[in-house]
Amino acid sequence: LPENNPLSIYFDDNSIIEASPYLPTYYLRSIQPPPTRSWLRLASPNTTQPTAIFTVMNYNILCDKYATRHVYGYCPSWALKWDYRRKQILDELRSYAADIIALQ
Repeated sequence: LPENNPLSIYFDDNSIIEASPYLPTYYLRSIQPPPTRSWLRLASPNTTQPTAIFTVMNYNILCDKYATRHVYGYCPSWALKWDYRRKQILDELRSYAADIIALQ
């Protein structure tokens, strides 16, 4: 483990491989919950006027570099090609007709 790693005090170099599967469990059991968040209401809603409603869509298009048979062995190679995925993605984006679209 690097010197600045907080787990260095718990493990020596020989025990890292043996302990690796247990590290997530250790962290889950020892982590403190986040502080309580207090919400600040800026204004009371006016129920006599119509409300603006809009939809937001977030979509991960999967970088072409990672769309490989090695990673997605269960997927046919033709379905991983960008030309095919692009059409499917655009069709799905249009079908939701979201007002705001964020692509990853």
